[in-house]
Amino acid sequence: MFEPNNQTPASVLKANAVMFLMLSVGICA
Repeated sequence: MFEPNNQTPASVLKANAVMFLMLSVGICA
């Protein structure tokens, strides 16, 4: 079982992906 205060690797990767996409859009725009 995962602890409530610990983020799962999937959520971390998802957050990193979202930030990367936002960064890419900001640079390309």
